[in-house]
Amino acid sequence: MSAKLSDLTRELAGAFASNLYERRTLIGILGYCGIMRVPSKPGFIAEFPSISQRPEVPWIKNDWPYPVQWWTGADGVSQEATAFWFPNL
Repeated sequence: MSAKLSDLTRELAGAFASNLYERRTLIGILGYCGIMRVPSKPGFIAEFPSISQRPEVPWIKNDWPYPVQWWTGADGVSQEATAFWFPNL
């Protein structure tokens, strides 16, 4: 799956009442809490990677926070982190 973050923000538009900036903030939070994880990059759920451990994306136009800035649809979501944060889901 080659979905990008911009695709996800569009898909979430009908899921709940929100504007683009609120959806982007939610996606960033899901990245911080490890739900939208990127397996090849250190995340925040198990430890706090130092700034030197958080590589920036090589493209210029990217204002997404780390680590979600690296996420694609192929990365999916972490079932473990989802169960941790939302145990009744």
